Amino acid sequence: MKVVYISILSVAGLLFVLALILILTGGGGTAEPRLKLNETCKSENFTGICASKDSCLTNLTTTKLESCNEGDLSLFCCPKRIPGEKAKEMCEIYGKAAIKHVMNPEKPDCRVEEEVRNGHAKEKEFPHMVLIAKLILPTSSSESSGLLWMCSGSVVSPQFVLSVAHCKVTKDDGYVFFGINKKPTSDEIMELFRSHSSVISDVYIHPHYNTKNNANDIALYKLPIKLNESQRPICLDTGISLFNKMVIETSFGINKEKQFNLEKVGLNIIDPGSCAATYKRFIDDFPERYICAGENTCWGDSGGPIQIAHSEHKCMYTLIGVSSFGPNCSLDTNLPSVYTKVSDYIGWIEDIVWPA
Repeated sequence: MKVVYISILSVAGLLFVLALILILTGGGGTAEPRLKLNETCKSENFTGICASKDSCLTNLTTTKLESCNEGDLSLFCCPKRIPGEKAKEMCEIYGKAAIKHVMNPEKPDCRVEEEVRNGHAKEKEFPHMVLIAKLILPTSSSESSGLLWMCSGSVVSPQFVLSVAHCKVTKDDGYVFFGINKKPTSDEIMELFRSHSSVISDVYIHPHYNTKNNANDIALYKLPIKLNESQRPICLDTGISLFNKMVIETSFGINKEKQFNLEKVGLNIIDPGSCAATYKRFIDDFPERYICAGENTCWGDSGGPIQIAHSEHKCMYTLIGVSSFGPNCSLDTNLPSVYTKVSDYIGWIEDIVWPA
């Protein structure tokens, strides 16, 4: 009996070791195939190819690289193209399309002002501004359908609008209203539906959007139609210095007493470190890749842009950030508004809007 008992223990021990090996190696399932040189890979903010770090087409000081295979630092997921180059190219194209209709290119009448003047935006001053709405269908015969204004956005190409991920619209219930300078009244909506709106054909929410702290709060909304040149796209920031910059926020919700008009306001950029410290008592895990601007301002519509006049192309603005969160209009606080920093997502945007 003693010999048999030892044999059983030996077998049990062997089985235990084998089970442990299976657990440590993934439970016996099929291991993820290792990526090889020049194979397609997916990084947090772009789709790329596996290559050595030295051969990456990117600025290593501004682009965070991830290894193609865990624990292997010989291959990194590198952008297929230099991030920002396509955005610059398209900005030039949109700029030329904007200026070609101006009678005197030296003094264009497209109303892009470098000096910030707070107040009501002029007609066509910010042609990239749109409103994103959600169609609410009736749940009973006694109810009627209606629209909820969810957020603002910016036209970045004739078929794409850039806004925030928390807008909460889908391709089944979302509408984009363009070419307007105020939120329409109930009497105006039907006319605007026919002439100034489009359904949404697809929604691209950033894959690492975090609902708890609004990290990576950015999304693209694709339209099934191509907007005309009147809805001029805004250029995308590819990493300009924001030191001592004043930006322009445009929103349909900045001034609570004039909430139906498109308003503009100049805001000073706030140091990121002091901004995070100010929010520390409200948010433990403050998001990265953000811009803070303004103090004691009434937070505008979600997704609304902060922008500056383009330094090279007349009639064009540069999109710096999209409004993510901030102080409530009814509260007297010293909190700045927080915006998702567009330049940190330029590769992700380019891959969707202008695929390589």
